Amino acid sequence: MGRVNLHRDPLRPLFQLLEGSGQRLAGTEQAGTRPVGLELPATGSDICNGSAATGVKMAMACGQGGSAPARTRCVQIPRGQGEMERSAAVAASVERVSDTDLGPAISRFPVPELDQLPDDVRARIEAVSAKSGFVPNVFLVLAHRPEEFRAFMAYHDALMERESGLTKGERELIVVATSARNECQYCVVAHGAIARIRMKNPLIADQVAINHRKADLSARQLAMLAFAVKMAEQAQGVSDDDLDVLRSHGFSDEDIWDIGAITAFFALSNRMASLTAMRPNVEFYAMGR
Repeated sequence: MGRVNLHRDPLRPLFQLLEGSGQRLAGTEQAGTRPVGLELPATGSDICNGSAATGVKMAMACGQGGSAPARTRCVQIPRGQGEMERSAAVAASVERVSDTDLGPAISRFPVPELDQLPDDVRARIEAVSAKSGFVPNVFLVLAHRPEEFRAFMAYHDALMERESGLTKGERELIVVATSARNECQYCVVAHGAIARIRMKNPLIADQVAINHRKADLSARQLAMLAFAVKMAEQAQGVSDDDLDVLRSHGFSDEDIWDIGAITAFFALSNRMASLTAMRPNVEFYAMGR
């Protein structure tokens, strides 16, 4: 792999290159003040959102003293003969622009470069990139504090990946419904994408985020979300009667714990996203549509 540094060349050569070869801008844009380093593979990749597709290691750059992370325009590069040469040419033609030109950065806080992170944290981020083709910004933002990153991801996996009476899709719906009540843009967008995929329904996340009571769900699922939203908005008011309602819909006590724990955990996530001004990756918006 050859390391390519993105720098302050003008955009004109990039647009000439794209027009001449029929390649296209993928639509994602990022902004910042310092170069981002990418290692381009010998097979194709997407340079997108400061990350790259399967098997690509990336170095997200950030400013010093709490300045915003670096951001770049997103360019999709197809596979084919001479790809390394084309990739290098496109990367070298990306203009570095300020936040005011392309919108906010992904966090108010410094975002570490991957090569500055502990091995296990970097491996987790690279594994996500390999699976999805991009790095969800939550991973990069929370990596600012590796110990907290580890704890966050461990609790996330314990709740969202364990065997449960709740399907993985239902768990995502809980995140969407409660995150909407907490006005968390990042979690509604990101987990809305996952919910669409896991529920195999392109409409459900929007319905749940706007008004879960009118979503196309079963009575059991509506009861689940009603309880989760009460937990999010009025946890101190939860009573034995609320649990009895869930039991009447076939939820076990372990399932009820899951509903409450997922709601509580993502209340933390929602508030960290608000604190950091975490921005959803644009890739999420089209997923599962």
